[in-house]
Amino acid sequence: MKGSGEDTQPFLQKLQGIVLDNLKNEQFGVEELASVYGLSRSQLHKKLKKIDGKSISQFIREVRLKRSLELLDSDDTLTASEVAYEVGFSSPTYFNTCFKDYFGYPPGEARMRTKFQNEEGLDQLDGRVTKHKVGQKAIIYLIGSSILIGILYGAYWLNVKNKAVNNNFRKETTENTLEEIKKSIAVLPLKNWSGNSNLEYVSDGLTDALILKIAKVGSLSKVVPFTTMLTYKETGKKIEEIAKEQNVSHILQGSFQLSGSQAKISLQLIEGQSNEQVWSNEYSSNWDSSEIFDLQERVSKNVLNALNVVITKEESDILSQVPTDSYEAYNYFLLAEYQRYQYKNDAFENAIPLYKKAIGLDSLFVEPYGALAEVYIFQGLIMGLEGEKQSWKKAKELLEKAKLLDPSNELVREKLLNVYFFFEWNFDELYQLSESEKDLMYDFRIKIGEFEQALKRIDQLILDNPVGVYYGKKAEILFLMGRKDECKNLLEKHDALFDDGFYVRESAKWHYYLGNYKKSKEQLEQLVGITENYSPIVTWLQAIHANLEEDLGLAKEKILTLRSKFDNLESGSPAWFIALYHFHSNEPDRGFTWLQKSFERHEVEMIWLRAEPLLAPYRSDFRYVELYKKMQFPVPIASN
Repeated sequence: MKGSGEDTQPFLQKLQGIVLDNLKNEQFGVEELASVYGLSRSQLHKKLKKIDGKSISQFIREVRLKRSLELLDSDDTLTASEVAYEVGFSSPTYFNTCFKDYFGYPPGEARMRTKFQNEEGLDQLDGRVTKHKVGQKAIIYLIGSSILIGILYGAYWLNVKNKAVNNNFRKETTENTLEEIKKSIAVLPLKNWSGNSNLEYVSDGLTDALILKIAKVGSLSKVVPFTTMLTYKETGKKIEEIAKEQNVSHILQGSFQLSGSQAKISLQLIEGQSNEQVWSNEYSSNWDSSEIFDLQERVSKNVLNALNVVITKEESDILSQVPTDSYEAYNYFLLAEYQRYQYKNDAFENAIPLYKKAIGLDSLFVEPYGALAEVYIFQGLIMGLEGEKQSWKKAKELLEKAKLLDPSNELVREKLLNVYFFFEWNFDELYQLSESEKDLMYDFRIKIGEFEQALKRIDQLILDNPVGVYYGKKAEILFLMGRKDECKNLLEKHDALFDDGFYVRESAKWHYYLGNYKKSKEQLEQLVGITENYSPIVTWLQAIHANLEEDLGLAKEKILTLRSKFDNLESGSPAWFIALYHFHSNEPDRGFTWLQKSFERHEVEMIWLRAEPLLAPYRSDFRYVELYKKMQFPVPIASN
């Protein structure tokens, strides 16, 4: 409940004044506000929460947003991006998202809305708005708008019909037509025609860089990520099939050649549905730091122009940005990325020193920091190759350096938010984030029971990038929502489509929870065949199936393997999975003993405490309640 009383207003006014005094400082946050006010962070949080019902970060964000609206209304010369920087947002994209979340419309509409409201409210009598005039104007406005929309709609479809009859139906190039939002693209990995297989890393790196640049343009409705397109590197599929699978309007394909110091790129843009070439070009450049990034810029802008995509001045500047002045650093980065995308133990080990060399040659080069952090997280969180604490410590240091170098980098922020969740269990602070920020953390939403929001986010991710890991997550959400038939149907539909380790692991797990043990065993055997390293979750599934088949000797052997991993301080949450085995075997006393060990070891899988299906029957047990309190989830214990 919000506080009341005359003494609360000066407190809020003082807080607001402090924020406004530091408005342009994007680094001014919770700690800084508490320090200037003269209270500890926790004291200020409690006082503000009691009086205004808001967290400190929410209060700061709202002061910034209110000031941004004032600036938009009062100064016609400022763009939305300039206003964003004026009020302390380092990322215009993030500012737009927060502004729309708070006011219900984007900053680009602010002046129009204010103008309309002023026109409607200026007729006043004795300080009161004459409502009948407002009503009349609103009706006239709505009628006029309806007529205009009708005329435009009729003209639009007449134009479409005429063009279709003439077999000359082409997409309009104006920014706001319905066709514009349908423009989307997938870039096939460039074929290495250099005659040297050791240059695969260059062709892949150029493809990745091209995709990242194109994806920065907002007029495109979809750009398929490089990791997805890698699956088509040796494909025999036709362009029409790929376009249909990825739900895109165009496919870009081409080749790369490097002879001595001379590089050549040939490209063709294909319309997916008709398989017709709509544009092609060849580019030549010296393969050195002075020209390679210029080549990438020219290629990306030409591809976007071929798609009739509108590029803003801000986006054009972004496309012109150079990630590093060191060609040698960039080359090491490409080599490292080529290794990382193989997702194998030895490839990860090969990638680490290459990223470090890139950073050593150019400490301002942001991309290697984030990529190397991902390697450490993957090794510690998923593969169990390094201790969780060590991997998180290394990753956190790298990501925080990357954030300092590029505060507006949303990918870095997303990674930081997720690892704060996985490794630091900072639930309460994460719970106070805006809805748009929490959307970056669908796994956090799942673990605190916000299933509808998580499902909405996953469906959007699937629409943008239909890969196995997202379908596996969707199956998880459907099961936890109690929609088990939909979960089963989804798995049965996609089991034959995806054979990557992420999907197969999730499929084996959720088939088990559905009671479809035969299919779970089949997926487990497939997983064992493609997994180099048996992480604790794989060993747990093996123990479960041995138990189901009453092979208790094998089950014991697998549990001893997990115990050994726990004793050797290995990552992958072995204590958690030992606990789950005992709950599966109806041995809750042993299960709770190992849950306690998992908590004390700060194992990552403890974030599953609220959502884990095997623990559902024990949520009223005092031992479960105590652990739940210690985890400090920001929501009550789930009732089912």
